[in-house]
Amino acid sequence: MITISQKGTFVPLYQGQALAKPEKVASLVIWLCSPAASYIIDQGIAVDGGYTVH
Repeated sequence: MITISQKGTFVPLYQGQALAKPEKVASLVIWLCSPAASYIIDQGIAVDGGYTVH
C-alpha cells in the first residue's frame, strides 16, 4: 500500500494518470486464473495504465 508521503515520489514518473487501484490488479489476477488465459505462460504483465509504452 502506498502512503500519502510515498505517493509524491511517483507523480513525476507517472504524470496524467492516477495510480492503479487494487481492483484493477485484482481483475487481471482473476482473468489469469481463468481458462481464458490458459495460453499465458511465463509473462510479465504491466498494470500501469500504458506508462511503459511511452
